Amino acid sequence: IPLDPNSGIFVTLNPADKGYGGRQKLPDNLKQLFRPVVMSQPDNDIIAEVILYCEGFKYAKSIGNKLVEVFDLSRKLLTKQQHYDWGLRALKTVLGGCGSVLKATRKNILKDKNSLSSLEEEGEKQLVVQALRLNTLSKLTFADCARFDSLVRDVFPGVPFTSSGYEELTSALKESFTELGLLYNENQNCENRYTRKCLEVYEQLQQRMGVVIVGPSGSGKTTLCNLLGAYLRQRGSLMKMGKTLKQYTINPKAMPRTQLLGQIDLDTRQWTDGVLTLSALQVYSEPPENLVDQYVHSWIVCDGDVDPEWIESLNSVLDDNRLLTLPSGWRIQFGPNVNFIFETHDLSYASTCNNITYGNDFPQQGEMIVGTSLVGVVENGLSQLHGVTSRAQFTVALLRGLGGNLTLPTREAFAKQLFSRLSIFSFAKLCNQARRDGLDTYTMDNENMDLELETSSSSLPLIMTADVKRTVDVIEPWLNIDTQQPFLLVGPQGCGKSLILKHCFSKLRSTEVAVIHCSAQITPQHVLQKLSQVCMVISSNTGRVYRPRNTDNLILYFKDINLARPDKWGTNPGRLLPLDIQVITYHGFYDNNLEWVGLEKVQIVASMTGGSAMGRHILSPRFTSITRIYSISYPQKDELKAIYGMYMSSILNFCVPKHPIWKSKTKVSSLADSLIKIYEEVKNCFTPMQQNHYLFTPRDLTHWCFGLLRYDLKEDEQSPKLVLEEFEEASSLD
Repeated sequence: IPLDPNSGIFVTLNPADKGYGGRQKLPDNLKQLFRPVVMSQPDNDIIAEVILYCEGFKYAKSIGNKLVEVFDLSRKLLTKQQHYDWGLRALKTVLGGCGSVLKATRKNILKDKNSLSSLEEEGEKQLVVQALRLNTLSKLTFADCARFDSLVRDVFPGVPFTSSGYEELTSALKESFTELGLLYNENQNCENRYTRKCLEVYEQLQQRMGVVIVGPSGSGKTTLCNLLGAYLRQRGSLMKMGKTLKQYTINPKAMPRTQLLGQIDLDTRQWTDGVLTLSALQVYSEPPENLVDQYVHSWIVCDGDVDPEWIESLNSVLDDNRLLTLPSGWRIQFGPNVNFIFETHDLSYASTCNNITYGNDFPQQGEMIVGTSLVGVVENGLSQLHGVTSRAQFTVALLRGLGGNLTLPTREAFAKQLFSRLSIFSFAKLCNQARRDGLDTYTMDNENMDLELETSSSSLPLIMTADVKRTVDVIEPWLNIDTQQPFLLVGPQGCGKSLILKHCFSKLRSTEVAVIHCSAQITPQHVLQKLSQVCMVISSNTGRVYRPRNTDNLILYFKDINLARPDKWGTNPGRLLPLDIQVITYHGFYDNNLEWVGLEKVQIVASMTGGSAMGRHILSPRFTSITRIYSISYPQKDELKAIYGMYMSSILNFCVPKHPIWKSKTKVSSLADSLIKIYEEVKNCFTPMQQNHYLFTPRDLTHWCFGLLRYDLKEDEQSPKLVLEEFEEASSLD
């Protein structure tokens, strides 16, 4: 292919280090073919002055110098945040916003010639301050907002702070609250905080291709998008955002990178689109802005963790070029009718270049009704209130829900505080109501309870202790067919999580349980393969849908979910949790054909051992905030005696039903007490601090007891023979 000698190739790049993740150094042989040009520090004062003059400001020199001073002071005095940008790109955005505000103001006062005299230096300063605050406050943390306003007052003394002028949007957002089933809280609307966030997002969408909404889980990021989207769909033409608003939602970490961005076959050089590139092509084919009657505005929402592996592919899309170049040769030039919105809780692994490319909007905990750590707790409490009809039932349900993830001593202290706040001073009076709907008192069913032992079965019988009964009563409302809420059961190793869940599952009608044993090597493909085995695909008016194949309902049980290995960018654990979050939040997933497949009558249940040792990892708050959580612990000593007394009684009754010694409950109880004492002494003597595998749990004690079923016991043998066999079985567990 002959090259035109008049053509040239220009390469722009950022350093491979210095915080620019996802980038690599150019090879030396390639560097030699280009002439390097190093950019120097720009003169922001001159740039600001020239742009303001071009935008129509008379006093551009003095105002431009003050704007640059605000940016310099903010860089020095505000806190250091990964997403903060006080450079030329952010300054240019503010200058463009100043021009937009000036044009809108002049258009409004064009009919009144006398009002033009008011746009002197003070009037222009007021417009600049308005645009500066509107473009900057949205990306600041809650504490830095007050500091920034103080800096602006010092640099622009005497200039009042005014609103953005979107009074129509502010008043109409209340109707969108009702449309989405939300309650408009007057207390939350102090200084129009939530509506102000919608205005800030809207303003960022007007000026930038991409906007990041950053905030902890439960702070209202998705609600913010849905609220603004609902308004723009109803009244989009009035706000010049398009007569139709389409939204494409993707969780980038819920699928492999090749499925997200596409791939090229190295042998055939054939390009295969990914979910994101296919959505980009669909957006590109929408009617442009010049077709007013058919104008469509599109949002591509990436709801998930941000890391350089996929966000760097959108670098040229999010800057001023608005261009997506594919290896297939396609060059997709996006128009002003397209925006990328990113919802995430953290930007730690996003590169500096990415952070200055798009605008950031921070919903703050101080501005929301509750913080993210409280959202999950409140959801836990509300989940237990279904079907409550009396004050006593309300008290019990609230105690179960709000205290679900507390240890037993802390739960008891919380119960006392709850009784005090609800003015319940007499526990006995509440428990002895005539209708028996008071607080439940849990007891041990250790009388007249016979265990049926099956040597061929690998499952163990569940003893209904007081703690087990309490746990079952908490879990059953979450498994109700009408609610089917996702929940997470947390407890130490060997405390009986699987036994309790299996007992609860066995009570459900027409429900299949698909167990997924998690490990460090698990991927979303394993989950999708399991779904394809137990579900069938049907066609509906909304597209393809997965439904249980053989039953009415399906429970997808993730055992030891925190064993999945996180990726190098900190997504915990890996791509498994993003897939679960997508299934819980949006009730579906993207298959290998890049089609959205819905899920119906599928419930997510998970169990895990707490902590971050022995290959376990801390779960992402994005997952724990949308699931119900209940914590259990090891049985108390009296419960252990009751449990293993019943186990030994049933085992000996099965092996030697007519033995003269072991027919006595006292002898069996004494033997069980001896086993428990040995177990506790071994547990205290050999700890994981000495060796990693020195971890003894009640599961070992259970295996010790049921190991007797392998021995050929005779009814005429004496007690010492059985004791020797017990010690032989114990030695095999070491």
